[in-house]
Amino acid sequence: MDVLSIGSHSRIIYLKTQDNLFASSLSVRRFIKATEQNDFDRTCSSQLKEMDVQDIKRFCRKGLTSSKNDTTVSSLKVDPAVLDFSQYFLPTKMMRKKDNTASWLCAQQRPLAALELLVRSYQEAQTTENGFPDYLVIIDDDTYINPQKLRSLIRDYEVRHGTSSDDRVALAGCKARLRTIEFAHGGFGLILSRGAILALNDPFLIRGNDAIQRMLHPWVGNLALQSGRLSLLEIFSSIAKHHSFMQHRLWSFPGYCMHSDWVFAYILHRSHIATIDQLTPSGYCNMSGDECLASLGNVDICHSTSSALMQKLHERQKDRERS
Repeated sequence: MDVLSIGSHSRIIYLKTQDNLFASSLSVRRFIKATEQNDFDRTCSSQLKEMDVQDIKRFCRKGLTSSKNDTTVSSLKVDPAVLDFSQYFLPTKMMRKKDNTASWLCAQQRPLAALELLVRSYQEAQTTENGFPDYLVIIDDDTYINPQKLRSLIRDYEVRHGTSSDDRVALAGCKARLRTIEFAHGGFGLILSRGAILALNDPFLIRGNDAIQRMLHPWVGNLALQSGRLSLLEIFSSIAKHHSFMQHRLWSFPGYCMHSDWVFAYILHRSHIATIDQLTPSGYCNMSGDECLASLGNVDICHSTSSALMQKLHERQKDRERS
């Protein structure tokens, strides 16, 4: 399996620590780092201001109100999930916990940008050992995983559900819900099978595809996406590129009022590629920070760690293996 970690130059030590811990594992084929260098708009993290974040939040909330009162929009049957995105985008309680909300907001397009670039490299190397992996694990730079145990858990899931990496499978370390959409809480990992990645990358004709047209409305009216063969990954990358946070004053409804984990959930679910399932029945939603050290069991996934905590968890894992 491959591991794609979404990080930042501002705390590059996290990515370096993950690289040291995970890349040497026999269960990990490749460890890929994503930073501001991978962003669709590389100026965002250095130039977006806190006042821009508040303006974007107001746009999203205003767009929600306007769309509900706009008979033109309502007659076109905007997906309820799109309205939910506007309503719950950048919640105040969550943003108070962020040290730099502007940088965090810019990072919300980073996983999509990194995945598009990575899938392109897979496609170019598909006849070599660097082609599409059996599974791709997407995590944050402050997430610790036990690669060997994760591989074992994926195999257990395959046995329980009769699936393989060639099937369209999407697994979450921690599954959460935003009204009509279930999503993988980004920090706890999203695992995509080869079958799911190929489906995301499969080009199709947009014109005449009613389900996809409904899914893309109303973005499709603002972009030149009505015709031609494009994959869902290409389509949503185009939507993100067209909606740079730096250019938010030029947005029209619905803008880009989506957190990164909502985007993947929306693409997978609404296109019927895969329903996000939980990796284990109980999940890892309670495994974060120092709670992971307090756990008596061998930690498989831990979110909201530090570089030092990842090292401690790794050392404890090694001690258990030796005992």
